Amino acid sequence: MKFSNVNFGRTLPLLTIATVAILSILAPVTSAQGPTFKRPKIAKSGPYVDSDILASSGFHTVVPRGAVLVVPERHAKRKISKPTGVFTIWPKFLRKNYGWIYKYEVTLDQASGKTPISAEKMESLKGMGKIVVAVYKNNPISVLPAKPQP
Repeated sequence: MKFSNVNFGRTLPLLTIATVAILSILAPVTSAQGPTFKRPKIAKSGPYVDSDILASSGFHTVVPRGAVLVVPERHAKRKISKPTGVFTIWPKFLRKNYGWIYKYEVTLDQASGKTPISAEKMESLKGMGKIVVAVYKNNPISVLPAKPQP
């Protein structure tokens, strides 16, 4: 196929017309009462929106919000609000930082809030001096507050 004799100058008016048509569809229509169309608000999305961020040595990872069960005072700076450094997936980040992170395996009933984590267990986790992350099958999982029993 040869494209040397194609004249792209003839397509420019068509593109301009198409662009104006699309923009007029998206623009709000105004009347005597005011605009009749409002653009829907788009929720912010991405990996950092509903996540806790753990960071160390120029690397960070994300875990679901509610997965971090215990943050000792001496490790408070490792749980951050905005990402810094290079993103690393959870397994690799855990291997590099196993000295200050403890994985606590939970059941699905504990994660959903049906069965609470016992107070004795939470006290022993707090006494470890490490950041405790709830996991299910070695992957971080949110733990909802326990539901009151009827």
